[in-house]
Amino acid sequence: MRDQRSSPPRSRIALILIAIFLGLACFYGATFNFRGVTDTHANSLQTRALVRHGDIDLARYPNVGRAFVVRRGHHVFSVYGAGISLVAAPIYVIASRSHLSDRASQGIVSLLIVAAAVVTLLYLLLRLVRPTIAAFAAVVFGLGTTMWPVAAMALYQHGSVALFQSIAMTGLFSRRRRAPLLAGFSFAMAAFIRPQAALPLITCGVVYLTEGWRRATYFIAGAIAPLLGIAIQNRWVWGSWFTSGYAQIHFRFNGSVARATFQLLLGWWRGLFVYSPFLILALPALAIALPRARGFTERRMIALAGASLGTVFLYARASDWTGGLNQFGYRYLLDVTPMLVVLSAWAWSRLDWLRVIAIPAGALSIMTMTFGMAPNRFAWDFIMFPRSFAEAPIGQAWIVFVHHPGQDIRRLLGVAAVATLIFLAGRKVSRLNEDKAGSRTLAMSPGS
Repeated sequence: MRDQRSSPPRSRIALILIAIFLGLACFYGATFNFRGVTDTHANSLQTRALVRHGDIDLARYPNVGRAFVVRRGHHVFSVYGAGISLVAAPIYVIASRSHLSDRASQGIVSLLIVAAAVVTLLYLLLRLVRPTIAAFAAVVFGLGTTMWPVAAMALYQHGSVALFQSIAMTGLFSRRRRAPLLAGFSFAMAAFIRPQAALPLITCGVVYLTEGWRRATYFIAGAIAPLLGIAIQNRWVWGSWFTSGYAQIHFRFNGSVARATFQLLLGWWRGLFVYSPFLILALPALAIALPRARGFTERRMIALAGASLGTVFLYARASDWTGGLNQFGYRYLLDVTPMLVVLSAWAWSRLDWLRVIAIPAGALSIMTMTFGMAPNRFAWDFIMFPRSFAEAPIGQAWIVFVHHPGQDIRRLLGVAAVATLIFLAGRKVSRLNEDKAGSRTLAMSPGS
Protein backbone atom coordinates (compact mmCIF):
# COMPACT_ATOMS: atom_id res chain seq x y z
CA MET A 1 0.00 0.00 0.00
CA ARG A 2 1.36 3.42 -0.94
CA ASP A 3 2.51 5.66 1.95
CA GLN A 4 0.17 8.60 2.41
CA ARG A 5 3.17 10.90 2.67
CA SER A 6 3.99 10.21 -1.00
CA SER A 7 1.18 12.48 -2.14
CA PRO A 8 2.62 15.95 -2.78
CA PRO A 9 1.63 18.44 -0.07
CA ARG A 10 0.77 20.99 -2.68
CA SER A 11 -2.24 22.37 -0.84
CA ARG A 12 -0.19 23.13 2.28
CA ILE A 13 2.54 24.81 0.25
CA ALA A 14 -0.10 26.82 -1.60
CA LEU A 15 -1.68 27.98 1.67
CA ILE A 16 1.71 29.09 3.01
CA LEU A 17 2.49 31.04 -0.15
CA ILE A 18 -0.96 32.65 -0.07
CA ALA A 19 -0.32 33.74 3.52
CA ILE A 20 2.95 35.40 2.46
CA PHE A 21 1.16 37.05 -0.46
CA LEU A 22 -1.56 38.46 1.75
CA GLY A 23 0.96 39.67 4.34
CA LEU A 24 3.04 41.44 1.70
CA ALA A 25 0.00 42.95 -0.01
CA CYS A 26 -1.28 44.32 3.30
CA PHE A 27 2.13 45.78 4.13
CA TYR A 28 2.43 47.42 0.72
CA GLY A 29 -1.06 48.80 1.19
CA ALA A 30 -0.23 50.17 4.64
CA THR A 31 2.85 51.95 3.28
CA PHE A 32 1.24 53.06 0.02
CA ASN A 33 2.72 56.33 -1.23
CA PHE A 34 1.48 57.09 -4.73
CA ARG A 35 4.31 57.78 -7.19
CA GLY A 36 2.29 58.10 -10.38
CA VAL A 37 3.60 60.11 -13.35
CA THR A 38 2.52 60.70 -16.93
CA ASP A 39 3.25 57.20 -18.20
CA THR A 40 1.48 55.43 -15.32
CA HIS A 41 -1.54 57.67 -15.92
CA ALA A 42 -1.53 56.67 -19.58
CA ASN A 43 -1.29 52.98 -18.60
CA SER A 44 -4.28 53.38 -16.30
CA LEU A 45 -6.46 55.19 -18.83
CA GLN A 46 -5.52 52.69 -21.52
CA THR A 47 -6.62 49.84 -19.26
CA ARG A 48 -9.93 51.58 -18.55
CA ALA A 49 -10.49 51.96 -22.29
CA LEU A 50 -9.75 48.26 -22.82
CA VAL A 51 -12.18 46.96 -20.21
CA ARG A 52 -14.95 49.48 -20.97
CA HIS A 53 -14.74 49.90 -24.74
CA GLY A 54 -12.63 47.01 -26.03
CA ASP A 55 -9.88 49.21 -27.48
CA ILE A 56 -6.82 51.16 -26.29
CA ASP A 57 -7.74 54.53 -27.80
CA LEU A 58 -7.00 57.42 -25.40
CA ALA A 59 -8.72 60.08 -27.51
CA ARG A 60 -11.79 59.88 -25.28
CA TYR A 61 -9.73 61.09 -22.29
CA PRO A 62 -8.93 64.81 -22.61
CA ASN A 63 -6.66 64.77 -19.54
CA VAL A 64 -4.27 62.14 -20.87
CA GLY A 65 -1.53 64.69 -21.50
CA ARG A 66 0.85 64.95 -24.43
CA ALA A 67 3.93 63.12 -23.19
CA PHE A 68 4.51 59.62 -24.59
CA VAL A 69 1.31 59.48 -26.61
CA VAL A 70 1.01 59.55 -30.38
CA ARG A 71 -1.89 60.86 -32.46
CA ARG A 72 -2.87 58.82 -35.50
CA GLY A 73 -5.76 60.53 -37.21
CA HIS A 74 -8.57 60.87 -34.69
CA HIS A 75 -7.00 58.30 -32.38
CA VAL A 76 -4.49 58.69 -29.55
CA PHE A 77 -2.32 55.78 -28.45
CA SER A 78 0.21 55.30 -25.67
CA VAL A 79 3.70 54.37 -26.83
CA TYR A 80 3.88 51.73 -24.08
CA GLY A 81 1.55 49.26 -25.77
CA ALA A 82 -1.27 47.08 -24.53
CA GLY A 83 0.72 44.47 -22.62
CA ILE A 84 0.45 46.16 -19.23
CA SER A 85 -3.28 46.68 -19.76
CA LEU A 86 -3.86 42.99 -20.49
CA VAL A 87 -2.32 42.14 -17.13
CA ALA A 88 -4.22 44.85 -15.23
CA ALA A 89 -7.56 44.29 -17.00
CA PRO A 90 -9.04 41.65 -14.61
CA ILE A 91 -8.75 44.03 -11.66
CA TYR A 92 -9.82 47.07 -13.67
CA VAL A 93 -13.00 45.27 -14.71
CA ILE A 94 -14.03 45.62 -11.07
CA ALA A 95 -12.28 48.91 -10.31
CA SER A 96 -13.72 50.75 -13.30
CA ARG A 97 -17.27 49.90 -12.16
CA SER A 98 -16.83 50.68 -8.48
CA HIS A 99 -16.00 54.40 -8.72
CA LEU A 100 -12.48 53.88 -7.37
CA SER A 101 -10.12 56.75 -8.03
CA ASP A 102 -7.39 56.36 -10.61
CA ARG A 103 -4.84 56.43 -7.80
CA ALA A 104 -6.57 53.63 -5.92
CA SER A 105 -6.97 51.51 -9.06
CA GLN A 106 -3.30 51.83 -9.93
CA GLY A 107 -2.29 51.04 -6.38
CA ILE A 108 -4.42 47.90 -6.06
CA VAL A 109 -3.10 46.44 -9.31
CA SER A 110 0.50 47.36 -8.60
CA LEU A 111 0.79 46.11 -5.03
CA LEU A 112 -0.92 42.81 -5.90
CA ILE A 113 1.40 42.26 -8.87
CA VAL A 114 4.54 43.02 -6.87
CA ALA A 115 3.44 40.83 -3.95
CA ALA A 116 2.83 37.98 -6.43
CA ALA A 117 6.29 38.52 -7.96
CA VAL A 118 7.96 38.27 -4.54
CA VAL A 119 6.12 35.07 -3.63
CA THR A 120 6.92 33.50 -7.01
CA LEU A 121 10.60 34.36 -6.69
CA LEU A 122 10.69 32.97 -3.15
CA TYR A 123 9.22 29.69 -4.39
CA LEU A 124 11.92 29.50 -7.07
CA LEU A 125 14.74 30.37 -4.67
CA LEU A 126 13.66 27.67 -2.23
CA ARG A 127 14.34 25.16 -5.01
CA LEU A 128 17.75 26.61 -5.83
CA VAL A 129 19.40 27.54 -2.51
CA ARG A 130 19.17 26.96 1.24
CA PRO A 131 15.97 28.20 2.94
CA THR A 132 17.71 30.96 4.92
CA ILE A 133 19.40 32.35 1.81
CA ALA A 134 16.17 32.04 -0.19
CA ALA A 135 14.13 33.88 2.43
CA PHE A 136 16.76 36.60 2.88
CA ALA A 137 17.01 37.17 -0.88
CA ALA A 138 13.20 37.30 -1.22
CA VAL A 139 12.96 39.87 1.57
CA VAL A 140 15.61 41.99 -0.15
CA PHE A 141 13.75 41.65 -3.46
CA GLY A 142 10.43 42.74 -1.96
CA LEU A 143 11.66 45.36 0.50
CA GLY A 144 15.26 46.19 -0.43
CA THR A 145 14.87 47.06 -4.10
CA THR A 146 12.72 49.66 -5.84
CA MET A 147 10.06 47.03 -6.37
CA TRP A 148 8.67 48.55 -3.19
CA PRO A 149 8.87 52.36 -3.58
CA VAL A 150 8.41 52.34 -7.38
CA ALA A 151 6.67 49.29 -8.84
CA ALA A 152 4.27 48.79 -5.91
CA MET A 153 3.25 52.45 -5.83
CA ALA A 154 1.86 53.07 -9.32
CA LEU A 155 1.03 51.25 -12.55
CA TYR A 156 4.50 51.09 -14.05
CA GLN A 157 5.26 48.24 -16.45
CA HIS A 158 8.15 46.98 -14.35
CA GLY A 159 6.10 45.16 -11.71
CA SER A 160 4.38 43.01 -14.34
CA VAL A 161 7.71 42.37 -16.07
CA ALA A 162 9.18 41.21 -12.74
CA LEU A 163 6.23 38.88 -12.16
CA PHE A 164 6.50 37.22 -15.56
CA GLN A 165 10.28 36.98 -15.30
CA SER A 166 9.90 35.25 -11.93
CA ILE A 167 7.37 32.82 -13.39
CA ALA A 168 9.63 32.26 -16.40
CA MET A 169 12.60 31.40 -14.19
CA THR A 170 10.59 28.73 -12.36
CA GLY A 171 10.26 27.06 -15.75
CA LEU A 172 13.83 27.82 -16.75
CA PHE A 173 15.32 26.03 -13.73
CA SER A 174 12.91 23.09 -13.89
CA ARG A 175 13.99 19.79 -15.46
CA ARG A 176 10.44 18.78 -16.29
CA ARG A 177 9.85 18.02 -19.93
CA ARG A 178 7.31 20.76 -20.57
CA ALA A 179 8.84 23.42 -18.32
CA PRO A 180 10.28 25.28 -21.37
CA LEU A 181 6.67 26.06 -22.38
CA LEU A 182 6.24 28.10 -19.21
CA ALA A 183 9.62 29.77 -19.61
CA GLY A 184 8.99 30.72 -23.24
CA PHE A 185 5.50 32.07 -22.61
CA SER A 186 6.46 34.11 -19.55
CA PHE A 187 9.66 35.61 -20.97
CA ALA A 188 7.72 36.54 -24.12
CA MET A 189 4.93 38.08 -22.03
CA ALA A 190 7.53 40.22 -20.24
CA ALA A 191 8.69 41.42 -23.67
CA PHE A 192 5.07 42.11 -24.69
CA ILE A 193 4.66 44.31 -21.64
CA ARG A 194 8.00 46.04 -22.09
CA PRO A 195 10.04 45.48 -25.30
CA GLN A 196 13.30 46.24 -23.48
CA ALA A 197 12.74 43.02 -21.52
CA ALA A 198 13.27 40.88 -24.63
CA LEU A 199 16.91 40.05 -23.90
CA PRO A 200 16.21 37.21 -21.41
CA LEU A 201 13.93 35.64 -24.02
CA ILE A 202 16.83 35.63 -26.46
CA THR A 203 19.60 34.45 -24.14
CA CYS A 204 17.48 31.72 -22.57
CA GLY A 205 16.31 30.68 -26.02
CA VAL A 206 19.96 30.09 -26.92
CA VAL A 207 20.30 27.88 -23.84
CA TYR A 208 17.40 25.72 -24.94
CA LEU A 209 18.79 25.47 -28.47
CA THR A 210 21.94 23.91 -27.00
CA GLU A 211 19.87 21.34 -25.12
CA GLY A 212 18.17 19.69 -28.08
CA TRP A 213 15.33 20.29 -30.46
CA ARG A 214 12.60 18.99 -28.16
CA ARG A 215 13.20 21.50 -25.34
CA ALA A 216 13.82 24.31 -27.85
CA THR A 217 10.53 23.49 -29.59
CA TYR A 218 8.60 23.70 -26.32
CA PHE A 219 10.27 27.05 -25.53
CA ILE A 220 9.42 28.49 -28.94
CA ALA A 221 5.86 27.14 -28.77
CA GLY A 222 5.33 28.87 -25.44
CA ALA A 223 6.61 32.17 -26.79
CA ILE A 224 4.53 32.19 -29.97
CA ALA A 225 1.28 33.66 -28.58
CA PRO A 226 2.84 36.73 -26.86
CA LEU A 227 5.13 37.36 -29.85
CA LEU A 228 2.13 37.23 -32.19
CA GLY A 229 0.41 39.67 -29.82
CA ILE A 230 3.32 42.08 -30.20
CA ALA A 231 3.27 41.80 -34.00
CA ILE A 232 -0.52 42.23 -34.26
CA GLN A 233 -0.44 45.22 -31.93
CA ASN A 234 2.33 46.85 -33.96
CA ARG A 235 0.43 46.29 -37.22
CA TRP A 236 -2.93 47.40 -35.83
CA VAL A 237 -1.74 50.46 -33.94
CA TRP A 238 1.47 51.60 -35.65
CA GLY A 239 0.96 50.27 -39.17
CA SER A 240 3.97 47.94 -39.33
CA TRP A 241 4.59 44.41 -38.06
CA PHE A 242 8.01 45.37 -36.68
CA THR A 243 7.51 48.96 -35.49
CA SER A 244 6.92 49.47 -31.78
CA GLY A 245 5.49 52.44 -29.94
CA TYR A 246 8.91 53.61 -28.83
CA ALA A 247 9.86 54.13 -32.47
CA GLN A 248 7.13 56.77 -32.72
CA ILE A 249 8.93 59.07 -30.29
CA HIS A 250 12.28 58.62 -32.05
CA PHE A 251 14.02 57.07 -29.07
CA ARG A 252 17.73 57.56 -29.81
CA PHE A 253 20.72 55.38 -28.94
CA ASN A 254 23.71 57.67 -29.04
CA GLY A 255 24.53 58.12 -25.35
CA SER A 256 27.93 57.90 -23.70
CA VAL A 257 28.08 54.25 -22.65
CA ALA A 258 30.90 54.58 -20.12
CA ARG A 259 29.42 57.58 -18.33
CA ALA A 260 25.88 56.24 -18.40
CA THR A 261 26.89 52.78 -17.19
CA PHE A 262 28.69 54.32 -14.22
CA GLN A 263 25.68 56.49 -13.37
CA LEU A 264 23.19 53.63 -13.76
CA LEU A 265 25.20 51.33 -11.50
CA LEU A 266 27.10 53.60 -9.10
CA GLY A 267 25.68 57.11 -9.44
CA TRP A 268 24.22 58.88 -6.40
CA TRP A 269 21.01 59.66 -8.27
CA ARG A 270 19.86 56.23 -9.53
CA GLY A 271 22.79 53.83 -9.04
CA LEU A 272 21.61 50.22 -8.81
CA PHE A 273 24.43 49.12 -6.50
CA VAL A 274 24.15 52.29 -4.41
CA TYR A 275 20.46 51.90 -3.62
CA SER A 276 20.46 48.06 -3.47
CA PRO A 277 24.05 47.01 -2.68
CA PHE A 278 22.96 43.39 -2.10
CA LEU A 279 22.68 42.99 -5.89
CA ILE A 280 26.44 43.39 -6.31
CA LEU A 281 26.65 39.70 -5.35
CA ALA A 282 25.45 38.94 -8.88
CA LEU A 283 28.94 39.74 -10.20
CA PRO A 284 30.71 36.71 -8.63
CA ALA A 285 27.85 34.49 -9.85
CA LEU A 286 29.04 34.91 -13.43
CA ALA A 287 32.62 34.10 -12.44
CA ILE A 288 31.43 30.93 -10.67
CA ALA A 289 29.24 29.78 -13.57
CA LEU A 290 31.58 30.36 -16.52
CA PRO A 291 34.11 27.59 -15.75
CA ARG A 292 31.21 25.15 -15.33
CA ALA A 293 29.21 26.27 -18.35
CA ARG A 294 28.16 22.71 -19.22
CA GLY A 295 26.16 22.34 -16.03
CA PHE A 296 22.36 22.65 -16.14
CA THR A 297 22.13 25.42 -13.53
CA GLU A 298 25.34 27.16 -14.59
CA ARG A 299 24.17 27.57 -18.20
CA ARG A 300 21.07 29.30 -16.97
CA MET A 301 22.97 31.59 -14.63
CA ILE A 302 25.20 32.63 -17.53
CA ALA A 303 22.11 33.38 -19.63
CA LEU A 304 20.58 35.52 -16.87
CA ALA A 305 23.87 37.36 -16.35
CA GLY A 306 24.19 37.99 -20.08
CA ALA A 307 20.63 39.35 -20.29
CA SER A 308 21.24 41.60 -17.27
CA LEU A 309 24.48 43.03 -18.67
CA GLY A 310 22.88 43.51 -22.07
CA THR A 311 19.99 45.43 -20.54
CA VAL A 312 22.36 47.71 -18.62
CA PHE A 313 24.31 48.48 -21.80
CA LEU A 314 21.06 49.02 -23.72
CA TYR A 315 19.97 51.73 -21.31
CA ALA A 316 23.50 53.14 -21.17
CA ARG A 317 23.45 53.50 -24.94
CA ALA A 318 20.10 55.28 -24.90
CA SER A 319 20.23 59.06 -25.02
CA ASP A 320 17.79 59.44 -22.11
CA TRP A 321 19.19 57.07 -19.47
CA THR A 322 18.08 59.15 -16.50
CA GLY A 323 15.71 56.48 -15.22
CA GLY A 324 12.45 58.33 -14.73
CA LEU A 325 11.33 61.07 -12.37
CA ASN A 326 9.06 61.35 -9.34
CA GLN A 327 10.32 58.24 -7.60
CA PHE A 328 12.95 56.91 -5.23
CA GLY A 329 15.83 54.96 -6.71
CA TYR A 330 16.32 53.24 -10.05
CA ARG A 331 13.44 52.39 -12.33
CA TYR A 332 14.84 51.30 -15.70
CA LEU A 333 16.97 48.57 -14.12
CA LEU A 334 13.99 47.09 -12.34
CA ASP A 335 13.77 45.04 -15.55
CA VAL A 336 16.78 42.99 -14.40
CA THR A 337 16.23 42.99 -10.63
CA PRO A 338 14.57 39.51 -10.40
CA MET A 339 17.45 37.96 -12.34
CA LEU A 340 20.07 39.76 -10.25
CA VAL A 341 18.42 38.52 -7.03
CA VAL A 342 18.58 34.93 -8.28
CA LEU A 343 22.22 35.35 -9.32
CA SER A 344 23.11 36.94 -5.98
CA ALA A 345 21.43 34.24 -3.90
CA TRP A 346 23.05 31.48 -5.96
CA ALA A 347 26.51 33.05 -5.63
CA TRP A 348 26.05 33.25 -1.86
CA SER A 349 25.00 29.60 -1.73
CA ARG A 350 28.14 28.59 -3.64
CA LEU A 351 30.56 30.79 -1.68
CA ASP A 352 29.46 30.76 1.92
CA TRP A 353 31.96 33.46 2.93
CA LEU A 354 29.91 35.94 0.88
CA ARG A 355 27.55 36.15 3.85
CA VAL A 356 29.90 38.74 5.36
CA ILE A 357 28.94 40.95 2.40
CA ALA A 358 25.40 39.71 1.76
CA ILE A 359 23.92 40.25 5.22
CA PRO A 360 25.06 43.87 5.79
CA ALA A 361 24.47 44.77 2.13
CA GLY A 362 20.96 43.32 2.31
CA ALA A 363 20.23 45.16 5.55
CA LEU A 364 21.50 48.40 4.03
CA SER A 365 19.33 47.84 0.94
CA ILE A 366 16.24 47.35 3.09
CA MET A 367 16.91 50.40 5.28
CA THR A 368 17.55 52.61 2.25
CA MET A 369 14.24 51.62 0.65
CA THR A 370 12.41 51.97 3.97
CA PHE A 371 13.66 55.53 4.43
CA GLY A 372 13.01 56.26 0.76
CA MET A 373 9.32 55.55 1.24
CA ALA A 374 8.93 58.85 3.10
CA PRO A 375 6.88 61.43 1.18
CA ASN A 376 8.35 64.82 0.40
CA ARG A 377 7.37 67.78 -1.77
CA PHE A 378 10.31 67.33 -4.15
CA ALA A 379 9.57 63.65 -4.87
CA TRP A 380 13.29 63.04 -4.24
CA ASP A 381 14.25 64.78 -7.50
CA PHE A 382 15.03 68.33 -6.46
CA ILE A 383 18.51 68.16 -8.02
CA MET A 384 18.65 66.30 -11.33
CA PHE A 385 22.25 65.07 -11.19
CA PRO A 386 23.53 65.37 -7.61
CA ARG A 387 27.25 65.58 -7.05
CA SER A 388 27.22 64.54 -3.40
CA PHE A 389 25.45 62.11 -1.11
CA ALA A 390 23.53 64.88 0.67
CA GLU A 391 22.08 66.20 -2.61
CA ALA A 392 20.93 62.79 -3.83
CA PRO A 393 17.59 61.12 -3.07
CA ILE A 394 19.38 58.48 -1.01
CA GLY A 395 21.10 61.18 1.04
CA GLN A 396 17.86 63.06 1.58
CA ALA A 397 16.18 59.84 2.73
CA TRP A 398 18.80 59.16 5.38
CA ILE A 399 18.84 62.81 6.45
CA VAL A 400 15.06 62.73 6.94
CA PHE A 401 15.45 59.58 9.04
CA VAL A 402 18.04 61.19 11.29
CA HIS A 403 15.84 64.26 11.91
CA HIS A 404 12.45 62.49 12.00
CA PRO A 405 13.04 58.79 12.76
CA GLY A 406 9.61 57.89 14.14
CA GLN A 407 7.82 57.06 10.90
CA ASP A 408 10.79 55.17 9.47
CA ILE A 409 11.19 53.10 12.64
CA ARG A 410 7.54 52.09 12.40
CA ARG A 411 8.11 51.00 8.81
CA LEU A 412 11.21 49.05 9.88
CA LEU A 413 9.12 47.22 12.46
CA GLY A 414 6.68 46.32 9.71
CA VAL A 415 9.58 45.13 7.55
CA ALA A 416 10.78 42.96 10.44
CA ALA A 417 7.32 41.40 10.81
CA VAL A 418 7.05 40.65 7.07
CA ALA A 419 10.61 39.28 7.00
CA THR A 420 9.85 36.99 9.94
CA LEU A 421 6.76 35.68 8.14
CA ILE A 422 8.80 34.98 5.00
CA PHE A 423 11.61 33.25 6.94
CA LEU A 424 9.23 31.00 8.87
CA ALA A 425 7.12 30.21 5.82
CA GLY A 426 10.19 29.63 3.69
CA ARG A 427 11.55 27.05 6.13
CA LYS A 428 8.17 25.32 6.24
CA VAL A 429 7.88 25.16 2.44
CA SER A 430 11.43 23.84 2.20
CA ARG A 431 10.65 21.05 4.69
CA LEU A 432 7.49 20.16 2.79
CA ASN A 433 9.45 19.99 -0.47
CA GLU A 434 12.04 17.75 1.21
CA ASP A 435 9.28 15.49 2.57
CA LYS A 436 7.75 15.31 -0.88
CA ALA A 437 11.08 14.38 -2.46
CA GLY A 438 11.73 11.79 0.26
CA SER A 439 8.28 10.29 -0.20
CA ARG A 440 8.84 9.96 -3.95
CA THR A 441 12.15 8.21 -3.33
CA LEU A 442 10.46 5.84 -0.88
CA ALA A 443 7.66 5.10 -3.34
CA MET A 444 10.17 4.33 -6.13
CA SER A 445 12.46 2.14 -4.02
CA PRO A 446 12.28 -1.67 -4.45
CA GLY A 447 9.75 -3.32 -2.21
CA SER A 448 7.95 -0.09 -1.29
